[in-house]
Amino acid sequence: MSLKRFFQNLWHRKVTTSAPRATLAIENLPQMLDALPSTCNTALWGQDIPAMRIWQYSVLREMLVQAPVLVLAPDAQQAQAIANQPDFAQALRKGHLKIWILSDSDQQKIAKSNGFFDFLLDLNAVGLKPNHALLCLDLFPIFHYTALEHLSHLDRLLRQWARKRQQPSVWFLLFRGAFQPSMERRSFLSHAFPYAATLQMEHQGLSLHINRWNSAQGAVFQTRYGLEPEHEASPRLRANGSMVYMHDSQQTIVAADLSTVYTTQACVPGIRLLPPNWIVLPNWESLEQACQSAIAATVLIDAGTSDNLKALATLVHRLRITHPASFKIAVKETSDHLRVHTEEALAQLGINTVIYKGSQFSRTVRRLTELQHTWFYGKVPESVDEILDALTPIAEYGYHSPEKFCHTLRNFLENPLRAHLSHSLVHLHLLPTVSHTMALQQLKISRPGELFTNYSREIVIFLYACREADMDNVLSRIFQSPIESIFQSQESFHLTEDINHDLIKMQISLQKLSLPDYSMIFEKSNALSLKNRIKEDTNSTEEIKKEFPLSINSKNKNIYHNKRTEWVQSNKEVK
Repeated sequence: MSLKRFFQNLWHRKVTTSAPRATLAIENLPQMLDALPSTCNTALWGQDIPAMRIWQYSVLREMLVQAPVLVLAPDAQQAQAIANQPDFAQALRKGHLKIWILSDSDQQKIAKSNGFFDFLLDLNAVGLKPNHALLCLDLFPIFHYTALEHLSHLDRLLRQWARKRQQPSVWFLLFRGAFQPSMERRSFLSHAFPYAATLQMEHQGLSLHINRWNSAQGAVFQTRYGLEPEHEASPRLRANGSMVYMHDSQQTIVAADLSTVYTTQACVPGIRLLPPNWIVLPNWESLEQACQSAIAATVLIDAGTSDNLKALATLVHRLRITHPASFKIAVKETSDHLRVHTEEALAQLGINTVIYKGSQFSRTVRRLTELQHTWFYGKVPESVDEILDALTPIAEYGYHSPEKFCHTLRNFLENPLRAHLSHSLVHLHLLPTVSHTMALQQLKISRPGELFTNYSREIVIFLYACREADMDNVLSRIFQSPIESIFQSQESFHLTEDINHDLIKMQISLQKLSLPDYSMIFEKSNALSLKNRIKEDTNSTEEIKKEFPLSINSKNKNIYHNKRTEWVQSNKEVK
């Protein structure tokens, strides 16, 4: 008799272990994660997106292979959608699948009346057997509406109930909107659901975030697996091969092509010995074809000339939207230097960094190595033209009347995309012996986006996409003489909101001031008007002698003498 029982037990073990165990139902996961546990609860979180529905159906299919399943659907529509699937319909007919509707309103009543124990008893009443698996398509209302003081009780009930189970109990929680659970509810989730994973749709793409799980190598915490975009024709989600470990505010990416670098010949001219993981292609087209299936590789693109900016931006945008966030894009200056606003446009379209012209090759290799464990976190825009148009400088340059200067800049800076750039609005205060006309004539501005005007005893200059660190060099470039010989002090603004605030103050003060308009001075086609304007501005020879006497007992004697000579000479040339 005991021998008979032995063979019966042996046969039972063979039968029960022959059926494959249900997993997370995502193909090509790089780690062998354990199957869904039987004696503890599993929470699968995420937003109600199309990929979530694919995931739910995939998990249900694997659970049906292992055991009969009771599904808790939030409404009749989702229950009918399950029944319409051919394989699920067959399981319903055979009795392997049962569907019970647990609506949001019913869940709210359970949560507010603290009736979760009765709810678990009702599951047995509707046909949930110990050897049946349970799949709840959305437990969020109970989780959300249960009072904080009752969460610990709910936690104990769930854990005690799961210990008696023989098959997996999987609870999906579909968070609404931008819901963020409080610390108390996060603590409840970590205790009640020892196994937890989150399906996330972020700006860098679809990913599976393992909060807590087990594997053959040990426990898995805070690990993100990149997923391929979902397809209606595909019945399952699929990992793209990238993996990120997050620990101590740092992250480590694991992928087969992590150290691979795709680049063009223009980026490595004359370099004979390249690192073994570098792949050099002749042009952009072959570069794009070579890295089509890249996951975490780096692509180094030559920027070319400024005439190719639109084509470069389009290539960067296309590479970014067709690759996961672990894919790195770097642009190298080869012919022309990139202006700051061009760098910003490329950054918004998807690049990770810029390698500047003149950088040594060893430094370039080191920089790309540093990029290996980084992700692109930006939100990629849909339109390349929109970004380029928004970040293109003002087409005008040079002198504007004070009113036009303020009006033009305020309208231009209204675009929020330009708020990411650092501009320079500089107030240069004139020396007592220098007039507006003399200072304005020393300016030589020819770049779009560089505007200047006169204001009180100042010259105000706007430098588009000019950082504070570069401002002094730019000022030295646009003035023919050292600025110390013309101005006594300066004040600058660089944040967009500070610049707007200063322009508003200027507009208010202009209502009370009557400032001259020097536009005619800068119209080379009207020499007569220029001559009259010079006379009107008291810049005659006799008056300039009074303003710049030849005998001045001061340390600025030579400066004043030189200024007088320069002005007289320029006046003769104009005449």
